[in-house]
Amino acid sequence: MPSESTEELIRRLTEEARRSGRWDWEREAAARTGGLPVYATMGGILVIRPDGTVVWMLDDSGTVEEVREEGWRLVALTHAVQKYPELKSLAPVRPAGATECKACGGRGWVLLESVVCGDCSSTGWRG
Repeated sequence: MPSESTEELIRRLTEEARRSGRWDWEREAAARTGGLPVYATMGGILVIRPDGTVVWMLDDSGTVEEVREEGWRLVALTHAVQKYPELKSLAPVRPAGATECKACGGRGWVLLESVVCGDCSSTGWRG
């Protein structure tokens, strides 16, 4: 049996989140964006669509817009892989010569695993 493509996997996980997500915000974001919610901030929810596009669903307006900052795209991909290990093909690739992030000690987060490291965009490395 052929393995499930990343696009098919994201579609399946999105449907699961839409129907029975653990949190209301997950269900709403999956339904509104057609993508997989992977990280929530005070301002919005990062979502990965089946085509690989990363979008924000903004809390205050509910509007959806494509993520343009590379740092937030890395946060979305890193958290997608942490939350759904089967999406490991989305993991950012550490560049040759990259060094461990000094701000988070290579963890990718600060403050009890709840706040992404702004220095490394949650990757754990700089470079």
